[in-house]
Amino acid sequence: MYSGGSAELVTQKDFLTSFVSSLVEILLHSNFKKCGINKGNYLPHFLIFYGFVALFVTCFGAPIYSLTGAGLPLPLTNPLKILGIMGDLTLFVDLTLVIYSRLFRKGETAKATYYDWFFIALLYRILAMTYVKQIGREIATGVSVGKGI
Repeated sequence: MYSGGSAELVTQKDFLTSFVSSLVEILLHSNFKKCGINKGNYLPHFLIFYGFVALFVTCFGAPIYSLTGAGLPLPLTNPLKILGIMGDLTLFVDLTLVIYSRLFRKGETAKATYYDWFFIALLYRILAMTYVKQIGREIATGVSVGKGI
């Protein structure tokens, strides 16, 4: 029930402005960069985010390729394959930076719980399985590195 007073209606323009500014914030992580305590963790977290974005695009791009008639596995020169490899490497390097930060930095940023370590170990295991899968596929199909994995 409305009890009086002034009520502001959110216009479509206000919503669009807020949506765009939120999207820019998510993509740039600018507030995370401003944090004094976690300032050293900005780059690893930022690149982990984009590693996941690259893997997300790759994951959903491969079925689209197969629907268009392009044969799978994709060659290493394919932009989608390159994006996936870059996403894998980005995640691997940045997870290593996160572990380094938690092991060798002192203070608040070094505190890690069981759940933090479990999540990091889980991500490493997933990445390791992707590498094993790629190498296994190459061995099983006898495809050379230049022709695709």
